[in-house]
Amino acid sequence: MKNLRKGILFGLLLWTAVACKDDDKDPQATNLGTYSGTAAVSQDNTGGNLLNTKITITRLDQKATIKISAVPDFEREFTADVTASVETGNTKSYSFTLTQQTAPTGKNVGGTVIVQGNQLSADITIPNDQINAYDTDNKSVQLTGNIKLLAGSFVKE
Repeated sequence: MKNLRKGILFGLLLWTAVACKDDDKDPQATNLGTYSGTAAVSQDNTGGNLLNTKITITRLDQKATIKISAVPDFEREFTADVTASVETGNTKSYSFTLTQQTAPTGKNVGGTVIVQGNQLSADITIPNDQINAYDTDNKSVQLTGNIKLLAGSFVKE
């Protein structure tokens, strides 16, 4: 009877170890960094800037999450496909094609984000949106409609 209890206990421990083994293999997203600068935004003939813009990229296999925050009150999150990933020496380069905006609302989007070493550039079109930006005189301007966001030479923090 004593051996039976030990066998059952050993069996339960073995089953628990095997069942939890797959949990240890869950893939983790890789943080590719946060890049900062000033983004230019436009809608038709009206334009402005998003100040203190930060673009953070995390990658999991061939998918990526791209989060953009800026002043004044700009928060967006996108999903993207990884379309290229190249490593040359110590320089890593990536190209992403945006497919969806996931926050604050879900919608189809278009555009690309390119990372080369410690620099990032982006060309993103966000349809049917409304954002606040600053014009060249630092006056608030509101853009409504199809918004074009351009980020050039953003630097990794």
